[in-house]
Amino acid sequence: MKLYKIIGIATLLLFSNLAHAQCTDKVSRPQLEPGMFVWGTMKGEVKTYVAQIITAGKTDFICEFLHSRSAYSFDNLTVLASNKKNMQALVESNVGGKYKKGTAFDLVAFIPYPEGCNFKMKEDFGPETCISTFTGGKSFLGLLSRKNGVLSVNYLHSNSTYTFNEDWTVKTVKNGTYKVGDKVSTVYAAMVELNN
Repeated sequence: MKLYKIIGIATLLLFSNLAHAQCTDKVSRPQLEPGMFVWGTMKGEVKTYVAQIITAGKTDFICEFLHSRSAYSFDNLTVLASNKKNMQALVESNVGGKYKKGTAFDLVAFIPYPEGCNFKMKEDFGPETCISTFTGGKSFLGLLSRKNGVLSVNYLHSNSTYTFNEDWTVKTVKNGTYKVGDKVSTVYAAMVELNN
């Protein structure tokens, strides 16, 4: 009897891993790029923030935080761990923000990577990182899941949750500003590993 239980558990684990194995875990880049998203915390805080990169150099970048639309310039970008995904940068200046020069921002970065994951699969999966572009062209980083045939995205900048039809039409909205019936374009977002 124990052998059957072990085989059953192993089979379940295999199938649950298949839903995640279809997604590319990370993408290597020499530096951050415009259009990428960063997700992280300011030194001494637990609250997470999401920003979209506007311009980027080897060790500096300018981004717009999605929750406040404040713009920040960061410099001294460094990789913190051997996995090359955890990074830190220091505030250089800001427009409309409250964090002072020198404040550390611990972050990970994500890049739109449509070929990295198959969101059309019918099996339950997730959460997987995604980037949705709404009416008007604004894009947001979120966590996408499919459960019992329902596509659901929790957007990290606002903690709003949307459900979608198969054609990416909004079905329901919780704590969000976009409307039921709006169409979005959603692609996979792979974590960035700096290879510089």
